[in-house]
Amino acid sequence: MREEFRYSKATHIFAYITLIGFLILACVIFYFGIIKDGYQVDSWWMILISIILLVLNIFLYIDIKSRLIYIDVKNKVIGRVNAINTLEYSFSEIKGFSINENYLILHPNPPLTKVLQIPISYIEKTDELFVLLASNFKNLDEEEAENSVEELLNDERLGYNETSRLENFTVAKKVSKILNVVSYIVALLFLLFPRIYFIQYALCAILPLVIVFIYKKYNGVIKLEELKNDVYPTLIFGLVTLVIVVFYRAIIDYKIIDNNKTIWINLSIASAILFTIFYSLVNGIPVKTSKVLFFGSIFFLIVLYTYGNMIILNTMLDKSKPKIFTPKIVNKHMIAGKNATYYIKPEKWNNLIDAEDLEVSSSQYINKQIGDSLIVYCFSGAFKIPHYFYLIK
Repeated sequence: MREEFRYSKATHIFAYITLIGFLILACVIFYFGIIKDGYQVDSWWMILISIILLVLNIFLYIDIKSRLIYIDVKNKVIGRVNAINTLEYSFSEIKGFSINENYLILHPNPPLTKVLQIPISYIEKTDELFVLLASNFKNLDEEEAENSVEELLNDERLGYNETSRLENFTVAKKVSKILNVVSYIVALLFLLFPRIYFIQYALCAILPLVIVFIYKKYNGVIKLEELKNDVYPTLIFGLVTLVIVVFYRAIIDYKIIDNNKTIWINLSIASAILFTIFYSLVNGIPVKTSKVLFFGSIFFLIVLYTYGNMIILNTMLDKSKPKIFTPKIVNKHMIAGKNATYYIKPEKWNNLIDAEDLEVSSSQYINKQIGDSLIVYCFSGAFKIPHYFYLIK
């Protein structure tokens, strides 16, 4: 018995509409390649593009019509067909299957390495496909989840018997959930409504340290990595959200002279120190992903976290007196639309590589003309990173 699974009707309709659009485009390009204003022009490159589009259209049509997944239970083979080739495995060559958001993945047994991916969101009769797969192959997602539960029940970090382990695991899940929710709320409010700036910033800066403390305290039972089918809780999403928001607010809210070498020296030293402290604290905690990937990802987050905090604190803690500059406006322009935006561009000042366009209100845009002067207050910065702001009257 051979069962075939093709693209759904909705997918075919969408594909055909797209192909018709490509065909019309090819015809239009071809037309303008030979005729313009009623005269023959013979633009060879436009004709070539139209021919390429036409050939591509034909190929895509053939591919859509030929694509299918088949399972032959009698002959114990499973395969995928497209316009280019056919990939077929015997049942004995398949270790099992797993599912992610968009694909059903067939994993081969060694020494075979070619993974068969099926785009389940486009395939019809997916329920029948899952039943056939489950009756003939091992569900690796279920197996991984079962192994994760078994690992949990035998995890001595959680206690000395199954009852205490389950109780401690429940507590760990609650702690993780609460900390993640608090992190999301604090980060979102600081991102969208930074009304009480210092307090909101302080919370966003401190919570990542709390997350690392909890990770260390629970000895990796609460993780800083996300694994599919893993029952252990994770804090990585809360951590990433906080770090990104602090970094974003730093680059949006503060203007710095970034051709100053001090910022990169400070960033390198501070990031290296923080990473060394983190590594020394958690090095003995087991991780399920590659250590290189895990610590590499953490180092990247540390760099973003360090940069954001350094820029914000450089301004907040600055007690220096400003230098005043009066650059002239060298250009102005607007971007029309439902909500028009207005920009003026000052000349370079204080050895800036280039002065950025400044977004202004419509009244400021009207009042300020090319040649008029602006006022710039430039501060040396608490960490010797010059920062500034424009005063536009």
